[in-house]
Amino acid sequence: MPQDDAQQRQGSEQGDDKQFVVFQVAGEEYGVDALRVLEITGVSAITRVPYAPSFVRGVSHLRGTIMPVMDLRLRLGFPEMEYGRYTSMIVLQNDEGIFGFIADTVDDMLSLPEASIMAPQDMGMKAGAGLIRGMVMLEGRMIMLLDVDRLFVAEEIGGRS
Repeated sequence: MPQDDAQQRQGSEQGDDKQFVVFQVAGEEYGVDALRVLEITGVSAITRVPYAPSFVRGVSHLRGTIMPVMDLRLRLGFPEMEYGRYTSMIVLQNDEGIFGFIADTVDDMLSLPEASIMAPQDMGMKAGAGLIRGMVMLEGRMIMLLDVDRLFVAEEIGGRS
């Protein structure tokens, strides 16, 4: 059963909050654990990689590190969109290493009580459903929280195993 905003505020006062970076892809709101985010930047030069899956845009160079970059729209099964002024690259660390993904916009940072995170439901999505670690209702907004460790798995793109 979803918790209302008063219950979320109460959980927040108890100190069991988790921080999330919230962003938009195809008009929907998503979040990732802020402790896994290394940097948020504009989309920089990306070098294409032959035979990579369509959602992998290529690799990019960031402060001495070459990292894979994916387009989250394509990873989640949404149509491609031309990058605009507010398009951002979110650089993350997961069990596989460092990678970046492209989001339409980055909205803000939210502090959410752990108890307010609902287990993911079967949303009827073919692509991306296994990538959702939880969902939160906040002030009438549905925010889907992505599982950073499942978001980019090297085995899926022909990388190391």
